Amino acid sequence: ALATMVPELSLGILARASEAGHNRIVMGAHYPLDVISGRMMGTKIVQERWSDDEFAALMLEAGAELRAVLEAGCGDTLEACIAADTPYLPEDEALDTITYRLGYGFPQVGEPGAPVTVPSGAESLLITSHPELTPEQRRQVLALTSVESGHPLDVGEQESWQRMNLAAAMNADVVVNADGSVS
Repeated sequence: ALATMVPELSLGILARASEAGHNRIVMGAHYPLDVISGRMMGTKIVQERWSDDEFAALMLEAGAELRAVLEAGCGDTLEACIAADTPYLPEDEALDTITYRLGYGFPQVGEPGAPVTVPSGAESLLITSHPELTPEQRRQVLALTSVESGHPLDVGEQESWQRMNLAAAMNADVVVNADGSVS
């Protein structure tokens, strides 16, 4: 939820969340599939909040408040504070780590190469990171940044929260083509 409220910090926030889940595995409290399914459920819950107009307004308000607190603490704009800060992980390493932990290197147990079915409402997760895009274009971004099919917990033709790479989608450099599609 925090990553969607302050998308400029999404890679660091999602990398830290990934680290927290990974630490549960290291401590022996959970198995990797537990952490993967927890991420899937958490992402779905945040999507439901953003898809609810009343709750989305509260999320936007909370994001503005959070941004103001961060700027007051830094004494400058959030953009300037981020530029002057040392990130938790370099952006490419954060994205690689998050992407690896989407599936923890489990072998494929299903068909690779299957088209992704972006979950209904998932496009709402990109409202703050890609406000200029239409809902359909946001769905395309989620499909383009999803991981390969066939891994454990990928339910095939049904909605695939397992394949959604929110970090990649939120931080994608999106080009809107002349026909309205995105790349």
